[in-house]
Amino acid sequence: MLRNSKDRFGTVTIVLHWTIAVLILGLLLTGLVMRRTEIDPALQFSLYQWHKSFGFIALGLAALQALRWLVERSPAPPPTLGPMEQMASRAAHLSLIALALLVPLAGWAVASASTLAIPSFFFNLIVIPHLPLPRSETSEAFFASAPRPDSTISAPEKDDTLVERKRR
Repeated sequence: MLRNSKDRFGTVTIVLHWTIAVLILGLLLTGLVMRRTEIDPALQFSLYQWHKSFGFIALGLAALQALRWLVERSPAPPPTLGPMEQMASRAAHLSLIALALLVPLAGWAVASASTLAIPSFFFNLIVIPHLPLPRSETSEAFFASAPRPDSTISAPEKDDTLVERKRR
């Protein structure tokens, strides 16, 4: 059964769901590795390009999934769910679809607004044009200063003068 039925998701919906999920997990892993400063710059550049290529695939599949969600019927919720649970389920589903679209778009925007103007090569086959956003050092600094998962937060050093005052 390729299409959704009244009581079950179809094969296309299930395959799209799991393909996007695996892509997102792979993009998270690639994102963690590519941000490490101690790796070879050539490898780092390649990882950024692979990350962007798979991000464009995730964006395309998420757009396809969102379109299918709009035109394809969804299975009825289980009869054991109450009205609040049904609303929460629908809100969670909509949120995940929105995030699957917005996160890759945000990545594309970051690459487009960067003052480095590095092109996005889709698997070294074609160049994906940048979004029509102004290149800005402010936006680049904002994204560069965002906390990264591979950064460590050090504890503030003790103020010895406070320690001395407490001893008196």
